[in-house]
Amino acid sequence: MARRDEGTDRGELDTAGWARRLTAGGEFTVVHVDEFRWSIDLGADGIHDLFSTFSDWSAPEVGAAAEAVRQLGGTVTEHYVTPLIVLRRHYSPSADNVHYVK
Repeated sequence: MARRDEGTDRGELDTAGWARRLTAGGEFTVVHVDEFRWSIDLGADGIHDLFSTFSDWSAPEVGAAAEAVRQLGGTVTEHYVTPLIVLRRHYSPSADNVHYVK
């Protein structure tokens, strides 16, 4: 889908930056940060189902992506990185009023 206008460049994944932003207010400290790289092979139907969840893709674009998969052999590999940021909340007197659902 090289012809598709990709719009806004989302840039590189900045997990450390997210951790800094999440702790900037002083309410939380970072316990653990990790990134998990994974991939999945998808056929044309899988690409259609996945891409139809993207709010910035039209139905014709989704159909064209699925058709491109069919024309290129029937399977594509999607590569992902999932960040994990584990935080610990600092104790504060106001936190005593928080009720957690178990």
